[in-house]
Amino acid sequence: MNYFQTLFICVLTIIGTYYGYHNMFSSHWEVVEKVNKKPQFVGEEFWPVEATQMCDNEDWDTTWQSSESICIRYVQQFYEVRMEILSWSPPLVIYRDVFSKKQVSDYLELLKNLKMNEQKVVRDDGEIAYSTYRQANGTITPAHSHAEAQSLMDTATQLLPVFDFQYTEQISALSYIKGGHYALHTDFLTFANAEDSNRHFGEMGNRLATFIMVFKKAEKGGGTLFPQLGNVFRANPGDAFLWFNCNGNLEREAKSLHGGCPIRAGEKIIATIWIRIFNQPIREMQETGGSFHAGLLIPENHEFSSLQNFL
Repeated sequence: MNYFQTLFICVLTIIGTYYGYHNMFSSHWEVVEKVNKKPQFVGEEFWPVEATQMCDNEDWDTTWQSSESICIRYVQQFYEVRMEILSWSPPLVIYRDVFSKKQVSDYLELLKNLKMNEQKVVRDDGEIAYSTYRQANGTITPAHSHAEAQSLMDTATQLLPVFDFQYTEQISALSYIKGGHYALHTDFLTFANAEDSNRHFGEMGNRLATFIMVFKKAEKGGGTLFPQLGNVFRANPGDAFLWFNCNGNLEREAKSLHGGCPIRAGEKIIATIWIRIFNQPIREMQETGGSFHAGLLIPENHEFSSLQNFL
């Protein structure tokens, strides 16, 4: 580069500062900085900057301030249900303190005696493989084999009568330690070929909804991000949360994209029940082919002990 070329670039940069051209360069340098920056955890390259910022900064999460976000308390089968609705359609719901301290401690004790294996992902091409897109260890805890897991299943069945828990996947326990994460994905699965699809789905169909139970909260990080809903779930041990992976037409729910936020300190332990499409009562309650509505999750003829906004 000769003297005049260098001088021209310097002048252009100075002019750009005054007339807004620096915006073009700033976005470029943000990308360069991210590429050259030493990763803080394995798989960081799969996380957009905005997503990690929302995961790490609770002030960015303002969903609870929406006039539509409410807390409902009602009594069902002799126990109080505390339900926080963050999104009505598609539903995004937290159930607070739904599992007892004994259920939480019993399940954690069970996991101490089980081997937790590195988890795979279903890639966009439908292949199942190990990937730094997901950094977690896990194991299956069948309810028919473990009383601790059966107790969880019984509580979930009592809490959500709109689902038939006979048509679910076995309870899947997951442990995320520091650096653990699961980049943005959906639970509505597609496979590379009909053989893999039939082997995985069988007669029960794809994943209608996801029900996650929390047993240990990370010291820092570890929420569950829903970028299209502008929300991060930050649940406590004993809590559970629910969302839908498909709509009334049994197609992928567009707003179900989510990710397990990076663990910055400590460990997160959760367990998942994936509710399959087949023979689910809530499908008969859905009148349209659009997104499901959280109102379908509220039992009919129940008197509310409390109904209020979060604000």
